[in-house]
Order: sequence, then structure tokens, then C-alpha cells
Amino acid sequence: MSLNAPPDSASRVRRMRRTRARVAPRLPRPDRRARLVKRPRLGRRFDTRLEIAFAIVLALSTVASAWCAFQAQRWAGIEAQLFSEADAARSETLRLNDLANRAFLLDFSLFLEYNSAMLDGRTAVATQLYQRFPPNLRRATDAWLAARPYDEDTASVTPFDLPEYQSSERDESDRQAALASSLADEAHEANDRTDNYLGLTVIFAVVLFIGGVGSKFEERVLRIASFVFAMAVLAAVGSLIVIFSR
Repeated sequence: MSLNAPPDSASRVRRMRRTRARVAPRLPRPDRRARLVKRPRLGRRFDTRLEIAFAIVLALSTVASAWCAFQAQRWAGIEAQLFSEADAARSETLRLNDLANRAFLLDFSLFLEYNSAMLDGRTAVATQLYQRFPPNLRRATDAWLAARPYDEDTASVTPFDLPEYQSSERDESDRQAALASSLADEAHEANDRTDNYLGLTVIFAVVLFIGGVGSKFEERVLRIASFVFAMAVLAAVGSLIVIFSR
């Protein structure tokens, strides 16, 4: 602009300069511009790490849920096998108990005839009957006769009350009954383990749901809350797995 410009032109130029300075946007300082650029980058980096964390939680929950389902199926098979063995032991108990009862009735009949012959003084008949006694009844009868039952009132009435009278069928029946009871207890314990692992499978499914839905929230606070809740449940259920696996 020329120095010899008219005064109105000079004043007009000054007014235009002031107007441009008032309207022109204020550019941020270099440090402020850096902060404005850095904040979105930090937010995107945090979101990326949170998505990775959600992926890890989902992976762990999927593997743990599959493992719990496998364990539930495994213990269900063990439970069925134990119950089957317990039923077989009970059946064997009934069969042996029936044999023991038959053997006892035969021994009791022989002893009644023997005792009747002894009381009547038929020693020869009593001797023949004694020779027909099975080994367990013969041992018990010897111990009974040693107590002089025909002369002493304190002696046992029959040899069947003495510890010398043992029945192998009865002993085996008692052993099978104890085995059946033990197998039934183990089967019930396997059933409890099956129920526990099924419950854990359901809880892991809940964790999968929370992790899958929580990662889709747009609000960062909701995503963080979902992740913390899923991790807390995952840690609690993991400790239960350690307890149940013992």
C-alpha cells in the first residue's frame, strides 16, 4: 500500500485487519496439539488391549467349559459302572446268604438227630451222625462237648452259638454285602462329582455370555465392568475346579 494513500483508505485497511484478526480461528499451541492427538491414540490402544483381554477370557472359558463337560461325562460313566458292580455284589450276597441258610438248616437237622440219639443213649447212631457232620459243625460240636453240656447247666444249648461254628457262605455273603455298600458309596460320590462338573459347565457358559456381550458395549465403563465381573467369576470357578479335582 502506498504511503500517500488517503486517510479513509488507511482507516478502512486498519478496520479490515482488526476484523480478520477477530474472525480468524485460534490455532492451538504445539504442546496442546500434541495432547489432543495423543489422547485418541491412548484410548484406541486401551480398547485394543481390552479386546485382547476379552479374547483370552473367552478362550479360557471355552476350554474350561469343554473340560468340565468331559469330566461330567467321565464321572457319569464311572457312576454307572459302580452302581452296576454294587448291584452285582448285592445279587451275590443274596445268593450266598441263601446257600448259608440252606447249609445251616442241614447242620441244624443233623445236630438235632445227633443230640436226640445222645439223650436216648443210642451211641452208635450218634457216632454215625457225627461222622456225617461237615468240618465246621464237627469243630463246633467238639468245643461244645468239651464244655460238658449234658452235665453242666452253664454250657451253651447248641454248638451254633460258639465261635467255632463258622460258615464260609455266610462269611462270603457278609463280605459281598460290605463290598456292595462300599461300591454304592463310591457311586454316590461319583454322582456328586458329576453334578459339580455340570454346575461348573453352566457357570462357564455364563462367563462366555458375559464376555461375548460385554465386549460389544460401546461405553468403555460397561466393557470394563463386564470384563472385571467375568474375570472374578472365572477365578472363583477355577478355584472350585482345583478343589473338585482332588
